[in-house]
Amino acid sequence: MCFGEIITKKYKYIGEFKKNMKHGKGKYTHIGNDKFKGYKYVGQYFKNKRHGYGKAGWPNGQKFSGEYLNGNPNGFGVDSYFYGHPYQGILLHGKRAGEPKY
Repeated sequence: MCFGEIITKKYKYIGEFKKNMKHGKGKYTHIGNDKFKGYKYVGQYFKNKRHGYGKAGWPNGQKFSGEYLNGNPNGFGVDSYFYGHPYQGILLHGKRAGEPKY
């Protein structure tokens, strides 16, 4: 595993790599001039996908911290919106599942 940086027109990534893929701990910042501009993720990667524990934030104030599987929130997490109470509970493939705790 090695440490490095990638900067493209769409994003900046600083972190660990394995076989030229994001793998291990890293920080992703979306810098492209599109609807994802300002999105940030800090956490674990596995073969270029968010995988393991991580924290994400969007420019509109939404935040997520919790487990990821193959790029999607999966497992226990806290999903916070700028306009309401945070959702604490289980997420499956990026969608809320089970009994939440607000």
